[in-house]
Amino acid sequence: MKKQIFSTKAIVEIAIFAAIAFVLDFLQGEIWDLTPIFPAGGSIGIAMLPVMIIALRRGVISGGVCGLIVGLLQMLSGVYAIGLEWYNVMFQVMLDYTLPYVFTGLLTGIFYHVLPLVKSKNGEAWVVAGACFAGGLGKFLSHFMAGAIYWQSTTGSIYNQEVEYASASIYSLLYNGSYCLPSTILCMVLAYLIFFRQPKFFIENYSEVTE
Repeated sequence: MKKQIFSTKAIVEIAIFAAIAFVLDFLQGEIWDLTPIFPAGGSIGIAMLPVMIIALRRGVISGGVCGLIVGLLQMLSGVYAIGLEWYNVMFQVMLDYTLPYVFTGLLTGIFYHVLPLVKSKNGEAWVVAGACFAGGLGKFLSHFMAGAIYWQSTTGSIYNQEVEYASASIYSLLYNGSYCLPSTILCMVLAYLIFFRQPKFFIENYSEVTE
């Protein structure tokens, strides 16, 4: 029987994983706010992992919806907007808050269709890790675009007035990469390890495959 995208069970799972992701995002944000390392926002942690798990478990649409819920919950706790024009504010807020976790869910969810094609558990684990990399890349790209387009006035001035970068794009690449890359690696490693212990977190009707 074809799996329903939004069955009652799926909706409950999406809500649960979105809540877990939001709590993790909030906690890691509070922790990193106590340091001067990311003065313009950003944190290192595993908040992406629940979105990645539901995306691999349920597919692209569920992953995107879960990510959207996380982004909207983030906005309830506060939004920092740049610019005066409503359309600039709208797109900057979308790139910084609404879309990062959506991109995580969508890009990770693509691998939902790849997992059934793999014929070994080790191979499946590597697909899971690769999916997490894709999901982390999606979140990074959203923040990167926001930084390159809307944070130009802060380029080279957040850490030190004397620091000058070649462009807003390079600054955004360095700044957002400094927390998105470690977070992505953490999620990849944890997902890889968790898969060997609890593969049903990622594949609902998992059956052991030939090694």
